[in-house]
Amino acid sequence: MLKPRKNVQLLHAHYDRESRILIVDNDEIIAKFFKIHLNKFFSKVFVTSSAKDAIEMFRKEAFDLIISESNLPRVSGHHFVRRIRKMDAKVPIILMTGLNLDQGQSESLEADGLLRKPFTIEDFHDCLRQGLLEKDRFAKFSWLHEEDTEDRSKKKHPTKRNAA
Repeated sequence: MLKPRKNVQLLHAHYDRESRILIVDNDEIIAKFFKIHLNKFFSKVFVTSSAKDAIEMFRKEAFDLIISESNLPRVSGHHFVRRIRKMDAKVPIILMTGLNLDQGQSESLEADGLLRKPFTIEDFHDCLRQGLLEKDRFAKFSWLHEEDTEDRSKKKHPTKRNAA
């Protein structure tokens, strides 16, 4: 189980309180722990016990990060990640697993992070921080990509002011 750290406040130094976090775990005790713990750092934490409910929630709400058990009833972690990616390729997804996966198996899950059980509270916050940083990097990349696309469009189709 998670081991408490003396300086938990230092762990969330870069968290945006308004980030929307979705936790998917069929173990009610673990899900409740995540809800209570993450509410200390985020004002919008959502918890569900099934992939089906998580996908429905994701269709209705925008999330900044998803943390999910990899072995959900009736759905593999890989399948869950692929379903979410079809709806939004840029949302970071961290999978939690108790399985001993090699590097190739980990990469085949297509998740942005893998949290191996048992993990410490520090491991959990490292993964959480990594996922949120990934979201920020993607947002910056998207913005730069949009700006670059606009610049190329102006070169292909110059306005009268640009043509002069």
